[in-house]
Amino acid sequence: RMRAHRSARIALLVLASAAPLAAGAPQASAERDRDVERFLLEGAVIEAEVLAEGITRPSRLTLELDGRTLKAAFKTVDVFKPGVSREEGAAPEPHFTDSYQFDRAAYLVDRLLGLEMVPVVALRRWQGKPGAAIEWIAGAVNEEDRRSRGLEPPDPRVLDHQRFVMHLFDALILNTDRNLSNQLVTPVDWRLHLIDHSRSFRLSTEVPPRFLAKPTRIPRELLERLAALDEKTVARRLRGLVSRARVRALMARRDQLLSKIEQDRRRYGDAVVFDYRGPWPAPAAGVR
Repeated sequence: RMRAHRSARIALLVLASAAPLAAGAPQASAERDRDVERFLLEGAVIEAEVLAEGITRPSRLTLELDGRTLKAAFKTVDVFKPGVSREEGAAPEPHFTDSYQFDRAAYLVDRLLGLEMVPVVALRRWQGKPGAAIEWIAGAVNEEDRRSRGLEPPDPRVLDHQRFVMHLFDALILNTDRNLSNQLVTPVDWRLHLIDHSRSFRLSTEVPPRFLAKPTRIPRELLERLAALDEKTVARRLRGLVSRARVRALMARRDQLLSKIEQDRRRYGDAVVFDYRGPWPAPAAGVR
């Protein structure tokens, strides 16, 4: 009974992190991240199962530490193809990479931007293999299941505004594998959680045209944090995970995103670009 109570406490901890770009308690969020990272790094594996979902066949681990338990996904995918290759359904790409290390890098970039949409990720070894241990989001359903089950928030814009942020984040790190199965929603608070970033940090310096074709709607704080990113800081945080060439490509995409946001501010006005929870109106009168 005591063990069940402690397990419930850690499950509640997983669900209790601040909302994306929340203004309050950044120290508490950082402390929570450190606690979960330590759990992922040091927790003893007491149960394990291979998941059927996903082409990389991750495992789901139950970890135990200090009398608590926590579930985590564990990914070991680490593929590099020199030269130009074409994955199924994708355009030709130089030096194709699919690596668990990028999951950790995406988590770190998420925290640099203050999003808190990517679960905590730590690198560790299990059964002799290096991989990424990824916090398991308790009570979450993926977007495909949510839609098929007809689960809807009281106000659909609660999810819509988080998707605008998701699209910008994916454009920044150039995630080529976003789909309905790796968008998780917790109905208890209608938060969007983003997983599976092993096909991110591509070498292309270009933001995907599909992102540029749509209006931007983001929190003002996200624009400020995006503008504040500098290459030296990003390279230092991602050292050993992402090459300098891929960091430079990210920064080039960042500059394009800033230009895109400025263009939308001129076309639609700040009240529209930054009031991203409301409906999308027509462009401001007289603006082309």
